[in-house]
Amino acid sequence: MRKRALALILFAALALSASACGYSAGGSSSASSLQGEAGPSELTEGDVLAAYKRAAAVYDWFDLCSLPTSGEVVGEDGKPYDPKLGSLSYRPVAQEGLKTYADLDICVRSCFTQQLSDELMGGGTGYRDIGGRLYAADAARGSNLYLLGKAVSAEQTDPDRWAVTVTFYSNEWEWPHITVGYSQKTLDYIKTPDGWRFSTFCPSDALDETAETVFRFSYGDPSTMEQENMADWSVLKLACWLLHSDGAFSEGASDYFALRLLNNPDEWFAALSVFVDSPWEQWDTVITQLAWSIYSWHPEQEDVRLEALLNTYPPKNDTESTLLNTLKAAWLQVNQLDEEETNAAF
Repeated sequence: MRKRALALILFAALALSASACGYSAGGSSSASSLQGEAGPSELTEGDVLAAYKRAAAVYDWFDLCSLPTSGEVVGEDGKPYDPKLGSLSYRPVAQEGLKTYADLDICVRSCFTQQLSDELMGGGTGYRDIGGRLYAADAARGSNLYLLGKAVSAEQTDPDRWAVTVTFYSNEWEWPHITVGYSQKTLDYIKTPDGWRFSTFCPSDALDETAETVFRFSYGDPSTMEQENMADWSVLKLACWLLHSDGAFSEGASDYFALRLLNNPDEWFAALSVFVDSPWEQWDTVITQLAWSIYSWHPEQEDVRLEALLNTYPPKNDTESTLLNTLKAAWLQVNQLDEEETNAAF
């Protein structure tokens, strides 16, 4: 799991193609239609998500992993590096389209507002102009090992602002211990005199392990179950528990999870919407098991309540529609098997 998370982050950090800054081999800007001085009068969600992808690669050059380098190692004075001096060592940046410090500055300012760009290009960046070339000190802080992946969405909140929501998912575990859940960051993409720019941003691995929506479980630890009452758990916490539980570990949680749906479907669908775009490969199993739980272990009147809910609940968005359709498909399968068993008995 750690290797997968690390590979995901390094892929994002090292996707250092020229398109990240809108550069082509000829030096023209392929992003000018989106980020140029005039800029378009309207943006689509796809435009904004593309802008986020470019900006994330650039931002990570300053936070996660420096630009790739190649060539002779020199000191801050541009002379061959002498480790006895105790200064940083630098190599020429090996990135097409970024030959000079000015190139890097232009690239950064094509993605971020002046204030944020000034912060990034301020002192201590690890980048220097040495002899007219762009040099970098090799650096990488290491990725967040709790991060599994992320999902990004964008919504226009007024004519001059888009809110870009980045959802970071965790799924780090060594049985029986697991850290699972998600946290979110909302970034501001605003219209400026220079075009559309991000005024706030975050690293590509900015999962907040302290968020209320990130949980730590220890399956099979009696003290865990004695200290916490599942009846008081949130819908999300129950669902995250069920992501990795089976057999006896899922019994109580499955019952409470099903009752939450029947008693408060609005809360249930809202809380579980985050599952749909998640990298949790087994998320749909958690949803489908609910149908089997109600059929197998709950009174018949709750079967009736679930069927009525599935026929009448109005989904509020695409993710709720996906959840509802997943439940409907599971319920249909349950009833088909029940009918087959009944016919076989006769």
